[in-house]
Amino acid sequence: MSVTNCQTEAWVGITFLSTNTQFTIHDPSNPTTNTLTLSRDTKEPVTSSLTRLLLNVRKKWLKKGGLSAHVPEDAIITLSTITKISSTPIPLPLSPSILNSVDFWKEAEDANVVFNIPVPIHEPIPGTAPVATKPFKLILSPPLIPSTSINLFLSSKYDLYANTPVAISMTDIPPHITLSYSWTTSSPNPPSFPSAPSAPHYLPSPEDVGHRIRCRITPSTESAIGLPVTVTFPNPVLPVPTATNPLFSNRASFLSTPLPSSSLRIVTYNILADLYTSQKAQQKTMWSYTSPKFLHSSHRMPLILCELIYHSPTIILLQEVDTTAYEALFSPVLSALGYEGAFGEKCGKQREGVAIFWRTDEFELVEKECIPVRDLPTTPPPTPTPTSTPNSDWGLLGLTTFIESHKNLHEIMSTKVGTVCLFATLHSLKNGKKVVVTNTHLFYHPLADHIRLLQTYFILHRASLLAARDDAGIIVGGDFNSDPPSGACQLMTNRAVLPNTPAHDDCFSNLHRLVWGERGVLPPPPNKEDIDATLPPPPPVELPLAFPTLFNATGTPPFTNYAVGFIAQLDYIFPSSLHFSLSRAAAPCLEREDVEGFTAMPNEMMPSDHLLLCVEIKWK
Repeated sequence: MSVTNCQTEAWVGITFLSTNTQFTIHDPSNPTTNTLTLSRDTKEPVTSSLTRLLLNVRKKWLKKGGLSAHVPEDAIITLSTITKISSTPIPLPLSPSILNSVDFWKEAEDANVVFNIPVPIHEPIPGTAPVATKPFKLILSPPLIPSTSINLFLSSKYDLYANTPVAISMTDIPPHITLSYSWTTSSPNPPSFPSAPSAPHYLPSPEDVGHRIRCRITPSTESAIGLPVTVTFPNPVLPVPTATNPLFSNRASFLSTPLPSSSLRIVTYNILADLYTSQKAQQKTMWSYTSPKFLHSSHRMPLILCELIYHSPTIILLQEVDTTAYEALFSPVLSALGYEGAFGEKCGKQREGVAIFWRTDEFELVEKECIPVRDLPTTPPPTPTPTSTPNSDWGLLGLTTFIESHKNLHEIMSTKVGTVCLFATLHSLKNGKKVVVTNTHLFYHPLADHIRLLQTYFILHRASLLAARDDAGIIVGGDFNSDPPSGACQLMTNRAVLPNTPAHDDCFSNLHRLVWGERGVLPPPPNKEDIDATLPPPPPVELPLAFPTLFNATGTPPFTNYAVGFIAQLDYIFPSSLHFSLSRAAAPCLEREDVEGFTAMPNEMMPSDHLLLCVEIKWK
């Protein structure tokens, strides 16, 4: 039976569960689809189950006015056919010896049952009884959608905004099941769709503001249609928050200028993982100044999407992306807008990581890889191996020897810190050039400047191998948890952090002070006489001449992270100057007075504790 026929024929679907049987009754003449659940012993004979099914169809459904409220009480619902697919029909009348001669339930997938329900005919046909029979096909194990399969971000509190797609992501759906989507709104105007009406996403228009959205999801296979599931968004569509979020008004002029065809608009954004904002202890300490409802993902994530869409970027770098948020929200929504993405999860127990998205009309993916930063020194080079910039030029052996000789440093970097770096090599569809885009979120600890410097060095080494192999440019971005004078930033802007310089001395000043697991008051610096004099001193950290020069495209905004008791620039985008130049200065950021009224970030209008940074660069 084809799907099209299933839509017009009456049918009853049976789903066999461990201790009960679920019946879904569908009749095109009755808009209501009913589901009955009957307890069933696993050893119950087939004839008994089917008999109880027929009785319950009458009792639970026909009397509610399904086919007809006037079916004679003495009318008998009869089974007319049971056909074993790829075999001959099972003869009627049905008898226990026939039905119970095979393990019917185990073979349910291969059987098709048709039974008749009496329905009245208004104009009796001469020579016939006043009651005719209507066939109902019985579909065994029709496709179903478990409630646990639906995107967890579709909560009752989820905020919707105009011009910001809402997407439904499904998990654990068997490959033989196809899902169709039907979107409706409470608006008197028909909904407009970004693609086919059956797409798993919908783009609310400005005309939808004030109205609610509903999606009906119907599962089907080649032979059957299952019970639809309806997802309702009770909150009405809101206007784009251009008038309430100061970031929108600050950048309105910047973003109103068309992007030249030779330029790329790149954004980086630490979106603050829901993993952290949902913790009650954190809500009472770090974010006690704002209401918990403004920390909830159902409020913050739609605002984050609004900001991303408002900037119309070519490439997007995101940090602190919950794994479920990437799979169920960002990937399907941005895919609906013409982006493709890659994701890398941190090592350890935290299910969050970094993501890169790029416009599919601008780039195609050549290769992607996500590597724990602690594994980068020993990761084999990409294939084919680049001939330029050999490892000996990088001095990796000296750095790894230094790390291994300091027991505490080695333990932290090799087993404790879960930092990863995501690399995506992209091929431009406009000019044929390639670029290696890297995205990372470096270790956060305030005493770990030296660790962030070493992490940055290993990331740049891997980027250099990928770029040399593909003759590509480089874009390094993310949350470096480092202010401009720090070792990591000095390495990327000045190419070296050398001994006997203020940058080097400051960077390694906490080498012997940082102890994993310390909480509360920071430990005092150790006395010089307590430090093992046989340990090697901090080495120079210097980029080889073959590595291209990077430049800070983001400039020096007043801050990119604004928390209670801490305000600093931590986020950057560093392109290679050999391949790119600035199209113009970075998009303006907020000033302190823009945030002071809210105490800190996140807040009602600003969904993260970081700002979205936006730069425009052009190919050389």
